[in-house]
Amino acid sequence: MLFCPECGSPGYSENVCTHCSAVTSAPAETEPLSRSAGRTDDWETIARFANAAEAGYFANELHYALNFEPRLECREDFDTLGNLWRSTYVLSVPEQLAEQGRRQFELILRGESVEPAGSALARPLTSPRDEVLVEFARDPSETPGRQPVSGVNWVPIMLTLAAGSLVLWGGKKLHVQRRPGPAPGKDQRIDVWDALTRDGSFWTQSASDGQGVRELDIHRDEGTVILREDADGDGAFESETLYHIDRN
Repeated sequence: MLFCPECGSPGYSENVCTHCSAVTSAPAETEPLSRSAGRTDDWETIARFANAAEAGYFANELHYALNFEPRLECREDFDTLGNLWRSTYVLSVPEQLAEQGRRQFELILRGESVEPAGSALARPLTSPRDEVLVEFARDPSETPGRQPVSGVNWVPIMLTLAAGSLVLWGGKKLHVQRRPGPAPGKDQRIDVWDALTRDGSFWTQSASDGQGVRELDIHRDEGTVILREDADGDGAFESETLYHIDRN
């Protein structure tokens, strides 16, 4: 079977894709990795984190480098000695991307630049289990300025604030109430959206160098978040991104 090199779909006839109508003289004889990887049940752990924001940051960097959404899960276990729940955030990728993923992870740890593996447009990743997934979908042809991003859960919010804590205007800090824990060893989805919108709708974060600033303007009723970024701290925002929060 031949696969379209443009969209990855099977069903190629006379150099024309029957799915996207792309015309090319070189159809692929094997299914593209971006499609076959999404169906595999064999995932390998790249790293474990105790902090959600840190885990989200590395998940975003790997997504950019691999052109494939890694899986980010929250696993909770009950510590009988300490009488408390401990959260661990597990970052994993499909088995066939594991070696490349580990190399990229080491580059990120060393602070080296990460080159994208392909297009910045990522296909949605589905899972048979209730897991937290990193999922972006941005069309690279969109013009600069406000750019819509759909199909996003709470993880991207954590990614934008990965360098520090969430701080509300007026110095008010976010306190997430611990919900009743699941049975030992079970995963739990964290609803940061409710926590973010409970005490206010406008959040700001200063860059680690004290120059730049990020702002989150949250609209709970509309289910949207606007991220504005001022990289050099001159008071003018160079970018503005619109997120549509999918809580289903």
